[in-house]
Amino acid sequence: MQVQPTPVSRLVASKVKSRSAYWILLLIFSLVETEASARSRTARRGKRISRERHVASPGAVPSAPAPPPRRRWLSGFELATLIGPSFSYGKANPEKQGTLRTSLSGALQFERKLSRTFSLCPEISYAERGVSTTLTNSGGVDITGDISLSYLAVALPVKARFTLLPRWRIYFLAGPEVSIALSRRMLVISLIEVDLSNRFSQTDANLLLGTGLEYAVNADFSIVSQVRTHIGLADIDSTDASYYTRDVQLFLGAQFRL
Repeated sequence: MQVQPTPVSRLVASKVKSRSAYWILLLIFSLVETEASARSRTARRGKRISRERHVASPGAVPSAPAPPPRRRWLSGFELATLIGPSFSYGKANPEKQGTLRTSLSGALQFERKLSRTFSLCPEISYAERGVSTTLTNSGGVDITGDISLSYLAVALPVKARFTLLPRWRIYFLAGPEVSIALSRRMLVISLIEVDLSNRFSQTDANLLLGTGLEYAVNADFSIVSQVRTHIGLADIDSTDASYYTRDVQLFLGAQFRL
């Protein structure tokens, strides 16, 4: 390898009067400066690689890893708000003539996935149950009574969900429900209100069964529809007769990921 002398080495070597010593010093200075230049290039290349690997400036102290984000207490849950008409009736003994009683119901349902298919869905809901019945006939005129039982209910159904199309899913749910009566009354011929608190029990136990469709707008929001029924498991009539609540609900709502 041919060594090229630098201006500095030439200047120092020029002070030597002996010609042979001049060339010897010139060669030594050139070798030393060449080696220093090579080391400098190697050091710069190593620092550049270090910056690229660690994304940090030379000499910087690596920062401590960021702590994991704190999980919210509702993280992983989905929330559905449902509202729609309720068509209620009853199973009575002795049987009486009656018609469906229509009212408005709503539910707030949380969902926690247990697996890809199954979820636990605790919910709180409001519903008006009862029936419109014929109390008696007087002179060929039916005397009707509208039995209204307003309930605040807590249910714990299990949901099974299956994919139909990329955005469409069908689901089925079933589970127990406990209802607490907020009011128990009857409106006779739409004029006279009668308190039924002494006749009907304040609590009721039901079986909740339902099915529905979900349309996923995106990963965090879905539009849901639901058809479900409540089957009363307890006789809430304190008289010699018996009465079991029944209803069918049609719900439409939205579901959000929390």
